[in-house]
Amino acid sequence: NRIKYDLFIRVRCKIRTFISTISIVLLLVICFEVHAQNPQITVSKFAFSLLNKKDNSFIVIDDSAYYWSIKVSDKVWKKNNYVFKSNELSFGDFLSYYRPVSLNNGRILFCHHGVGTVYELRNDTILRIDRSFNHRNQYNSAIFGYENNLYAFGGYGLFLTKNLFVSYSNELNEWRQVVSNKGIQPRTSPKHIVTRDALYVFGGFNKIDADVYHEYDDCWKYQFSSRKWKKLGQVIIQYDNHAESEDNFQSQLLFQEPYILRVNIEDNIVKRYTDRDIIQESVGQFDTSQNNILLSEVVNNLKVISLNKTTDILHTYVDEIPFYTPKSRYTNYLLIVVFFVMGGVFLVYRTRKRTKKVKQHKNIQKIINKNGLLYIHDRPVEDYFDGFALTLLQKFLNAPEEYISLNELDELCNPDRKASYVSAKKRREQSLRIIKEKLAITLDINPKEVFIEIRDGEDKRIKKLKLNTLELLSDNISNNSI
Repeated sequence: NRIKYDLFIRVRCKIRTFISTISIVLLLVICFEVHAQNPQITVSKFAFSLLNKKDNSFIVIDDSAYYWSIKVSDKVWKKNNYVFKSNELSFGDFLSYYRPVSLNNGRILFCHHGVGTVYELRNDTILRIDRSFNHRNQYNSAIFGYENNLYAFGGYGLFLTKNLFVSYSNELNEWRQVVSNKGIQPRTSPKHIVTRDALYVFGGFNKIDADVYHEYDDCWKYQFSSRKWKKLGQVIIQYDNHAESEDNFQSQLLFQEPYILRVNIEDNIVKRYTDRDIIQESVGQFDTSQNNILLSEVVNNLKVISLNKTTDILHTYVDEIPFYTPKSRYTNYLLIVVFFVMGGVFLVYRTRKRTKKVKQHKNIQKIINKNGLLYIHDRPVEDYFDGFALTLLQKFLNAPEEYISLNELDELCNPDRKASYVSAKKRREQSLRIIKEKLAITLDINPKEVFIEIRDGEDKRIKKLKLNTLELLSDNISNNSI
């Protein structure tokens, strides 16, 4: 009996050990599967991310000794050792001043953000390959790859905004100008999309003075076969457009609260999806099949990069709208001339009688001060706004001619200092969007004309805003305080 009992105990222990081992293995498998559904890495906010078009894998460069890669089929991040070879600049400067570009043949190039010097990831080494120099002539240009060549369009340099269009010669290892009719206006920080046979450019700015910009809302197409620019029309969607943007990603995905916009520019279609609470500083890159998206989100001054199924990001379809209003091909000049002649005669006849009435009508379309209280269309401002949107609007109205930094606005959106930086920033972005949208609707103006934006004179990284007093405030509101 004693022998049987000992045998029973041993068998039971082995069974327990076996069950425990199986449980641990199953747990590890489950954890691996969950992780594999949305694999992600955290890197510095300066890290490069791009698609290797040849093998449909994504690459993230954040370190001078190794880079990350992930194949869409594997969904596992892998470290790859390499050597950063340069006698001219540090790796930190390389991340700050260069822009990555992927070519169709699998080459990975890095172009200086002012155009000129070019590096390449070649045989596990990043090294300089050009025979050029830093042009410092096209800062904030659209730098992109078409087929197996590197291009740059527009930008700012030598105190001028450019419509310069150049390409990098793979044979000469130098830059040369692209043949075009130069129909497009000079611009810096344009958005761009490259298709099979064309380059599409929209938005951007003409830098007039140190902190003065003219913003474009037009859309152009450059046909590589005909070598001509053609204006397609005016962009009618709202999207973030920054005068000194270093973003060099194609703009097929635009994250604009409360939507994610998927742009099919060839067919002039924008499909809108509800935002899955992705933060504003997000960038998405499709793989070659467009079935997967590499999502990059800035969180606490770091980039969180994850590979996702397209359906997991674009999960709730809302509607479909045009991207731009097509340019009219035909205009009835005679009708326009007759209209203006008759209108001019009528205005000359009625001008003196209607001067006061016109002035009163203009004031009706603005924020009016009545006995120290603010009104829009005879209703108090508080009827239109509440919460942080009202707090920020009152801050602007109390100092209508003062430029207010975004940091100061963030503090107003975090009065008890309990919210995180990201939460306060998101509150501020949402509040400013509400102010722009409601004032644009109630006062019948363009949302882009609600605020005037400048950069701080001492620190160009600091953005400041003020209300466009000419468009928003009536004549009886003083410039000092409301």
